[in-house]
Amino acid sequence: MTRIALVVFLLLTLTGCAARSKNARPAAAPDRSKIAIYVFTKPPATRVPTIDEQRRADATAELVRRLGGKKRLAIIDAPKQADVIVELRSAVQLFEPRGERPFDDRELVASVTGAGKTSEVSAARGDVGRTVYTLAKRVDKWITANREQIVAARSKQSAGGR
Repeated sequence: MTRIALVVFLLLTLTGCAARSKNARPAAAPDRSKIAIYVFTKPPATRVPTIDEQRRADATAELVRRLGGKKRLAIIDAPKQADVIVELRSAVQLFEPRGERPFDDRELVASVTGAGKTSEVSAARGDVGRTVYTLAKRVDKWITANREQIVAARSKQSAGGR
């Protein structure tokens, strides 16, 4: 009898937990002190990506990870909510790396758009992982240099949307 009561109690508890987990949490308000940034690359043209398309996708994921670690930036996944949009346009491997510590001889070119300005930022030639690191650093530097205009454009956009 006690086993049956324990099983019923366990089932009721699990049902209650499942019902509570289905309740949607309210969306957190974005931190307005941070610049919202959307990073993307053009999707592959076919179902099977080419080597360059795969490397560009990998570089984009690494760029998102590097920019996500910046204190003044917030990575978002919707371009409509973004203050700055970064499109990684090329990730070209100039030669195939060989050896234990391969030399990363890529050229990464990104288009950075924010506050009505568009700039091309690039990075090339560095050891493994340094090219994306350098590109993330240059994008952050561009955002820092244009922060006032980006914030001003954000306030104009929010005032016009009301």
